[in-house]
Amino acid sequence: MAEEEEIKRLRRELVPKAQPMPYFDRPFIPRRSVKNPTIPREPQFHIPHHKKIKCSLSSLSELSP
Repeated sequence: MAEEEEIKRLRRELVPKAQPMPYFDRPFIPRRSVKNPTIPREPQFHIPHHKKIKCSLSSLSELSP
């Protein structure tokens, strides 16, 4: 009996309810942030030394017939 009452109570609580209406008599006015703006930087991409493509004249002559 107690389990059934608890199940009924839980089901009542889980029913979705509507959100309250916002107050339109006090409109939202955003304020300026007091934080300093972010300073953009140039990205510094790092290519590992072992992945760099090495080009030399001897390797080009080997590839061409």
